[in-house]
Amino acid sequence: MRQMLLSLVAAALLAGCTGSLFQSKLPATATYQLAVRGLAAAPAGPALPVDLAVLKPRMEPGLETERIAALYPDRRLEFYAGAQWSGVLDDVLQALTVQAFARQANLRSVSGESTRFYNTHWLELNVEDFQAEYRTPGAPPVIKVRISARLGSTSDHVGQWHCEVQAERAASADRMSAIIEAFEAVTNEVLGQLVEASRRDLAGAG
Repeated sequence: MRQMLLSLVAAALLAGCTGSLFQSKLPATATYQLAVRGLAAAPAGPALPVDLAVLKPRMEPGLETERIAALYPDRRLEFYAGAQWSGVLDDVLQALTVQAFARQANLRSVSGESTRFYNTHWLELNVEDFQAEYRTPGAPPVIKVRISARLGSTSDHVGQWHCEVQAERAASADRMSAIIEAFEAVTNEVLGQLVEASRRDLAGAG
């Protein structure tokens, strides 16, 4: 009888543990996807004779994740609970950059670095800021995106151009939908700056 009682107690404890592990009260994670929108139309005329490879961006420490970053006045970096990007941020930004150049730059071809096609030029990105910043107590965060870019020719493997593009915008409210909307707007503004500056340099070099 004593052995049976111990077995029943052990089974009850195990059932209790299993319930707490697999029936979590935590909210499901929402996945947010950024899109390329609102960029100026590509210039008319023949495409520039450029085959551009967009290399996978280098990320500042803390940003190399699919989680959505928030920065506080004391320089504390945290991540929003229950929310994430549609992929690791370097993959997301590489895909968006390829799309932006394909739509707006009027180049012969644009691709990611993993391609079997020959490329005449490469674009290297270093993402220095991509976070929501809480600067004023009680106010919605300011979304800040800053990217350092270097453009080079594959023929000589030397960078021919360097620039920094950045933009920021306050979210309309401190809720996730408004924060994502501001992230997308700022990202598109920065990509527009990057495409325009790169195309001017490529057209001048040609």
